[in-house]
Amino acid sequence: MKWKMYAVLATRPAAVAAGRFAMLLGASSAGSLYADVAVALGAGALYATSSVHIRPVMYMLGPVLAIWLWRGRTTRAGVAAAVGVFAKEFAAAPLWIFAVMAAFERRWATAARRLVAAVAVTLIWLVIQTVLIGVS
Repeated sequence: MKWKMYAVLATRPAAVAAGRFAMLLGASSAGSLYADVAVALGAGALYATSSVHIRPVMYMLGPVLAIWLWRGRTTRAGVAAAVGVFAKEFAAAPLWIFAVMAAFERRWATAARRLVAAVAVTLIWLVIQTVLIGVS
């Protein structure tokens, strides 16, 4: 029961982060509220109660990383993602997405910084996997 409570409580910050990211992208207050409610009460939140260990943290980390990357805080996002890959490999995905987005927009310096962060986080994940496979 305590893990299910953890899942419910951890999903709430994820919903708030999704709502804030929606506002950052230009959604109205109502649109931001809809995003918040969709994350808080959607299928992902309900699924998190059955797989409680990792998913709620990742539901929060995704939009938080997106907010930091949108605001140009690549180092902060990279450090958080590097810690996040210990929970789930998905933590590297926002770095890759935003690196590709910057390249499409021909912002080469930003794309290069984000690519370095994405590669570093992915290498951390690969090392973790290699060590865990070698130990077992």
